[in-house]
Amino acid sequence: MKRKDLEILLQKANVDLYGYAYCLIPDELQASQLVMDAMAILTLDKKSLLEDLLLSEEEKEKRLNLFIIKKFLYRAIYKLSVKRINQIRSSLDFSGDYISFHGLNLEQKSAIYLKRKTSLELSDIQEILNIKKPEMISTLATARQLLAVRSGIDTKGVFV
Repeated sequence: MKRKDLEILLQKANVDLYGYAYCLIPDELQASQLVMDAMAILTLDKKSLLEDLLLSEEEKEKRLNLFIIKKFLYRAIYKLSVKRINQIRSSLDFSGDYISFHGLNLEQKSAIYLKRKTSLELSDIQEILNIKKPEMISTLATARQLLAVRSGIDTKGVFV
């Protein structure tokens, strides 16, 4: 793989990463900054991951290396957002169409987004959020129930 190919792959990944960052912190500037910071962490701290991707010859090996990089970036964005949300919470506007979603905590929003919008398995999401399987299942169930209740959906008998 050539360096130019790597740049193109990372640019394509930016679209997915921006959506994830925006779901965690619904501010365009902050979401962009989260993605840029995660990319900076990747290039500074995990240069070996990028080198592995550049050196991979087989398509299967390239996909695996790219998957590892993407998981790393999702994790970095999540960790950065946990730190950043406390600093900027008062300046964020959580009103509007997605108020039910943005009322969830970061772990719940992250779990829901990664489960619904990516092709990640639960074990990958657990790794990104750094939680165990029972906690992962509980987080998803609680988030779904809170979304339903806050959206005005009658949940009597649905969540047992």
